[in-house]
Formats: sequence, C-alpha cells, structure tokens
Amino acid sequence: EASAFAVRLIQDDAALGELTSRSVLSGELLDATFVFEESEEHYQVGTRYRGSPWNRASSPPMFRVRFGKEERHRGFRAIDLNRWGREQNERATYYTIWQSSTPATTCPMSRGAFALVKSYDGAAPMEMVEPVNGDYLALWFPGDEDGTALKLNGLQIFDDDGTFRTDLLRWAGYEYRGTGASKYRWNFSHRTREIEDDFSRLEALLEKIAASEETLDLELEQVMDVEQFLRVYAARTAAVNWDTLGLGPYGHNAYFYHAPVEGRWKLLPWDLDNSWETSRQTRKTTGQA
Repeated sequence: EASAFAVRLIQDDAALGELTSRSVLSGELLDATFVFEESEEHYQVGTRYRGSPWNRASSPPMFRVRFGKEERHRGFRAIDLNRWGREQNERATYYTIWQSSTPATTCPMSRGAFALVKSYDGAAPMEMVEPVNGDYLALWFPGDEDGTALKLNGLQIFDDDGTFRTDLLRWAGYEYRGTGASKYRWNFSHRTREIEDDFSRLEALLEKIAASEETLDLELEQVMDVEQFLRVYAARTAAVNWDTLGLGPYGHNAYFYHAPVEGRWKLLPWDLDNSWETSRQTRKTTGQA
C-alpha cells in the first residue's frame, strides 16, 4: 500500500443515498468528485458500481469513473476501480499477453496502476484499470480504431424480486445461432457503435467457425486474425487464466473487436485476476485449451 497511489471518491448525501439504495446493477452515472494524490481534483465525474452480478454487492465496492468530455485523468476518459486487480496476478497476466505481440500482431493490454481507494466504505487497495473504449482502441489499433467492440457476457435472468437465476444463465460462445440481433445481443454487448446494434459481422464470423473443416482452412482467416486469437489464448493458458471463453466453462471476460480497415476480428483480454492459480485449475485450463 505504501507504493500505491492515493485516490478518494467523494459523493454528496443525495448521490450516495441513491447509489446505495438502488439496484447494484444500475448503469446510471451519479455525480462525484475524484481526488488523486490530494493534488488533482476532478469535479462532477460520473460514477456507478461495476462488476458482475455475483460480486457487485460485495465489500469493498468497485466503481466505474467517467470523466467529463473536456477533462481527462492523465489521458484517460474513464477508469475502473477494481478490487480483483489489487494482487499481482492480473498485471502479470496482462504483461504476459502483451509480450506475446509481434511487429505484425498486436496482443493488447489494459493499462493500470495500484491505488489505495477511499470511498464511503473506507479505504481499500485496488487497481485503477483502463476499460476497453475508444481511447484503448486508438492506442492499440491506430488508424483502425473505429470498429465494433463487443463485450462477452453471460445472459443473466432475474426474478421480479431481484433474485439472480443462476440456473438460467447462458454464456457467450462460438456457436452460430443463425441471423438476427436478438440471438446475440444479450451475450455480446456493444461497447462502441452501440446505436447501430449491428451483429452482421459477428454472425459472419460464427458462421465460418461452424462451417466445414475445408471452409475453416480456406476462409476463416479472411474474417478472423487467427494468429492474434491464438497468441492471446496461448498467453492466457500459460498464466492458467481459466475464467474466459475457450479456456474454461464461462463465456465472458473478453472482447471481440472488428477492425474495419483490416476487416478482421481481434481478441481483447479482460478481467484476468483468476490466473497463476492451483494445479486443479491448471488441469482444467490445459484440457480446455
């Protein structure tokens, strides 16, 4: 903690009351003040809880922080304050993936730093991590950053009383479900170009994957950067990072990005804290890979 940055997140009574009383899954941003190292203040930033349904309500709370349109924090338009990244696991895995890059193949990473975050729940060590957004894409795919980024999720069902129905959970996957946005929307969430609600390129990718071996051999690389996918997967496998599509039973913790100039899909890593773990998980990951 001594080497971590000091961060404070301050909310007035009205914003704090709404934050702590509404559904933890609400995505509406509430006003706050973000203080960095007691020397840099950002007023009227947008905040909300972040994380998956099964850990948003846990303590210490995690936050998405979005800065004003004309104001950024050290170049970042938004950051996540993430308790799962406070250990070395996530940073080491991101570094391993990034080191798998070649001059022709980019394996990106989310930049981050350790911080001691003070909020209404007290002080807790966390990671300040860069989300996948337009700034991230411009950094890693300069000149080809205006494409579609899809976050992989589980389809999550809740009863009227807010009970999370884990028995109805459906993960994202590589299976082709035919055409129609409604077949993909809940498992592949747009993080760029949201208004277009276009899944046609994703459908084309998954249709290729579902085709014959001959089609895979001859045509898959036309729509997918296969080497880039495999380099990211190889690094995540080496780090025993099992909690993602393809390496474990859960279809999440990754993004697909369609680079429009190149015309092919890329694999973007996300949420890497479940890594460098036990021999049981090593066997699971190796078997899946």
